[in-house]
Amino acid sequence: MSPTVIPIQPFSTGPGSQPAQPGDKDWACLPLPVEVQTYRAPPSPEPGERGADAVRQLLRGVVDAFGAGSEGKCLNLALDELDIHAHRLLAQLLGEGEVSARIALPDGGSVQI
Repeated sequence: MSPTVIPIQPFSTGPGSQPAQPGDKDWACLPLPVEVQTYRAPPSPEPGERGADAVRQLLRGVVDAFGAGSEGKCLNLALDELDIHAHRLLAQLLGEGEVSARIALPDGGSVQI
């Protein structure tokens, strides 16, 4: 068997591989981001903050329900019993887009948000 010579051609396409032509613009890329967004934990409530006891009791009930093996069962949370301060605190703790809920409508249907 005789050795075969395979000619290798240089890859000659792409920016900088061709001579510049009159009127060509210099090659440039988009600037790299200066700041990168990272995860930030939501701020925790201060001791004695209004609504904290109601939210703590609600979330403790959720944890207890999950611990009791409520998988596949409907978990009803009475959010209408919370005051405005508790609602704001709950929204602050859960964050945006991290929670979905299925709401039972009076006509028997439901909506998922």
